[in-house]
Parts: sequence; structure tokens; C-alpha cells
Amino acid sequence: MKYCAIRPSSIILAVATAAAAAVAADVEIAGRTWKIPDGATLDGTVLTLSVDGKTRRSAVATTEVDISPFVESGVEWRVRAALRNVAKPSKSWMGLKTMLSYRDAGGTMRYPGPIGRTDDFGWYAIRYRAALTNGVDGVGTITIGLQETTGEVDFDLASFWIGPAKVAWPEGDADYQCEYSPHLAPPCGKAFQALPVPPNGGPEGGAPLRGFMLPSRGLHDEDFAKLASWGVTLVRYQMSRNWDFRDTERDLADYDNWLEVKLAHLKERVIPFARKYGIKVAVDLHMPPGGKSPDMELNLFYEPEYADHFVELWRRIARRFKGNGDVIYGYDLLNEPLQTYNAAAGNDYWSLQKRAAEAIREIDPDVPVIVESRFAASPRGFSDMAALEMKDVIYELHHYSPFAFTHQGVNTSKPWVPEKWPNEEKGWNKDFLRKTLEPVLEFQRRHGARIYVGEFSAIAWAEGADRYLADSISLFEEYGWDWTYHAFDEAKAWNVELEADKPFEFRPAEDTPRKRALLNGLRH
Repeated sequence: MKYCAIRPSSIILAVATAAAAAVAADVEIAGRTWKIPDGATLDGTVLTLSVDGKTRRSAVATTEVDISPFVESGVEWRVRAALRNVAKPSKSWMGLKTMLSYRDAGGTMRYPGPIGRTDDFGWYAIRYRAALTNGVDGVGTITIGLQETTGEVDFDLASFWIGPAKVAWPEGDADYQCEYSPHLAPPCGKAFQALPVPPNGGPEGGAPLRGFMLPSRGLHDEDFAKLASWGVTLVRYQMSRNWDFRDTERDLADYDNWLEVKLAHLKERVIPFARKYGIKVAVDLHMPPGGKSPDMELNLFYEPEYADHFVELWRRIARRFKGNGDVIYGYDLLNEPLQTYNAAAGNDYWSLQKRAAEAIREIDPDVPVIVESRFAASPRGFSDMAALEMKDVIYELHHYSPFAFTHQGVNTSKPWVPEKWPNEEKGWNKDFLRKTLEPVLEFQRRHGARIYVGEFSAIAWAEGADRYLADSISLFEEYGWDWTYHAFDEAKAWNVELEADKPFEFRPAEDTPRKRALLNGLRH
């Protein structure tokens, strides 16, 4: 006999017979029916399943899904989960389950799904994609829970989503021509001269703005004096923390308190010094609310709570800094938006930046907004990016290609593989860089867009790093792009006033080949 015992704010699903584990209750949430096992608890839409290893070794809930519409596109599903003390199972396909099971058109059973995490982990979105190459015979079943392990897991059943695996990116007007205020007209690089822009458009008679990315730490007058003496006209101020961590920035009150400190520092110690030395500042929200998921994607794409907070934050920033258009180069909305799965409605990498830009424009019509491409602001993200139909929008990329050269030896968990620049055997030369940057140049030509290289660099111990920087800068100059090197007096590995022949073996050096390459570029 099946019954439900009701407690305040929760429903306990239980079975009164000795065969309890074999009985399930049907619960409908967000229009979907779930079969819930004995012993599970349901608090609102949050299902909790636990396994102690003594009375049970598995606890799973299931729902039927029609996956036949996804034969061509493949199928994707996701659900938010939180883990507590989940032990490593004996087999990789056991443990935490978020599995699809179905019979293909040939009669073979298929069981696609991710390998589950173990131990403790706060709320995050489990996502997976599967191809249905042999078609589908009947409906499928989604199974979530714990199998042959111990521990406890929560699932927010209202967050469950299933749909086509192919991500649809927003489409825009392919012929749209970006509109800029006279002082923002794109600089006239050689590759840009065929476009209908003023011959002396842009700052400094058509010269790009050039400079460095700033550290997240405190800054002083002498820092800006040094930058100005080098010829810097642009800096990117990053508001960042927990960059290498996952599932942080979940506590929005704590996040807002941290951001308030950064904004106060921007107002009191960055903008005054920048104004004093005639340097523009890109305001970079380097870590957004919601933080990163375990697969390094930004949680705000998939969890509307964080997306809405992100838009509201930009409203607050715009109110606070309105009237500083003489020194703020632009609001850099979202650093390195990595999105490879279908986002929540209106929260994909492009639409979310559009929402933030529109919120800013309601308050500050003067300061430009900066939109980054997907795939973590990589050049290839420009290949299918739409232009924002809004005045004074700057488009940003980050340039770290080939990554095996620029970041060699950074990951200390792997052996260092020395690489050099150029390397003709691998085809690494200036023409390689030109081809890598081609999607950005095509976007620029098509829309008449102003382009900004927010980050580029090469690690201190990379052989030929100075030549790599010089080759990159020469292309930025040819194309008329603004640029900021990563980074000024931040992590030692990127500091151009330190030398190293091997990973992390630094020595001070007032004059380095990398520094000379940058200074030559700044005084172009």
C-alpha cells in the first residue's frame, strides 16, 4: 500500500510494505511526471535521495521522455543537483546518475549519460548531450539518483530540461552597419580603409588605443605614471576573484559585498589616476554572479536567478559611473562567455549581454558597451555572432593562439612541453595568426565594427615570446584594433619585467625582450 505522510513544507514519500524499495509514487512537477522511490523527500520541487549502503545501495527517480524529435539534432538534457558525501563507486557508470536509456531502431539498448561526480558539491547544472545515430524505437527514460554508492543528492526537478542538442544562436541583420559617436569611429587600420568611415575617425586621428590589463589588487599613482611613461592609453580593470575555482559566487549577498569593494576602488583609486594621466579604462566584470560550473561554463546562462542579478548589477554600475565618459572606454559586460549548451530562454551569451546593454542605455547613453564573443571570447566565436543593433558597441576578443605555445608549462599537473615561436614545422608563424584572426576581420568588415583585443600574451619562459607579441601587435595595428596586454604587474608568469627560462623560475629584469616588443607596439 502506498501513502504520503505530510510534514510542514515537505512531502515524505514512503511505502508501508516489506517490498517498499520496489514501489514508487508518481509526482507531477513542471508538467512532467516523475516516479519517486520509497524513502525520498520532496521539499517544493527539490527531491532528496539518500543511500546508506546498509538498507539500500541505490535510490533513483525516473521520468519518460519522447526523444524521437531529436534524431537529427541529437538530444541534450540538464538538471540542477547538489551532492553530499557521495562515495566513489566501483564502476564509472555507477554513482551519481543522470542517464538516458532508450532502445534504438535496431533494437539495441543505449545508456548515454555523464560520469558522475562524487564527494560534496553545491548546486550546479549537470548537462549532457547524446547523438541518436541509429534512431529511436519508442520513448526513452531519464534516470536520476544514486546507484551502488552511498551519500545524498538533491535534484531540483523544476530545473529539468530536455531538447535538441544543437544550440541555436541568435541571428541578426547581416548587413547591419554599426553606428558610432564621432570620437568612437573605428580606427583606420589598413584593412579597414575600404569601409565608409571618416579618414581620421576614432581617437588620436585614427590611432588605436593601446595598453595593459590591470591586476585586481590595489593600484597607486606610481603604477599609472609608469604606464603613461610607456605610452599606454588604455587599461582594462578586472573585477575578479575565484577565477580558478568552480561553483563559487552562489551567495549573492556575499558577491555584492565583494563587488562593492571593487567598485569603490574603481571610483576612488583607478578612475582618478587614469584621468590624471589621460588613460581610458575598460570596466571588466571578470567574474559574474553564479560563478563557473564544473565544466567551466558560466552558471548564469542556465540559471535565471544569476542572469537577472547580472543585468541588475549593470544597472547599478551605470548609475554609479554615469558622467565619467571622458575616462571610461566602455563597460566590458561579461568576461570570456563560454557557452556550449542551450541556455535558459533569453540568457544565452549574446542575449544576456544585449539585456545588460539595454539596461545600461536606459541610464547612461554615453559610455560604450563592450560585447565579447562566445567560446571564451575567442576569434572563432565571431564566425556566427550577430552585431548588436545599438549605437556605440565595441566587440572584444581574446588572443591566445596557439594555446600550446602561449600557455606552455602553466598547468603544473602535466609535464612541460617546450614550444617555440615561430615554428615552421607546425605552421606557427604570422600567417597562422592572420588566419586565426580572420573571423574577427570578416565581422569587422561586414558590420563596420570597432574591435578590441582585451587580452593577449605569451608565457615568460616561451622561446620567441617577444616575436609572438610583435607579430600579434603588428596585425592588431594593421586592422586598426585597440588592445591591452595581459597583464601589468599581475601573475609573475605574464609580467614583462620578469624573466624565466623554465616554468616558475623567475628573476627580475628591468629590460626584457617581451617588454621591448610591447613598448615598440605602444609607441607605434
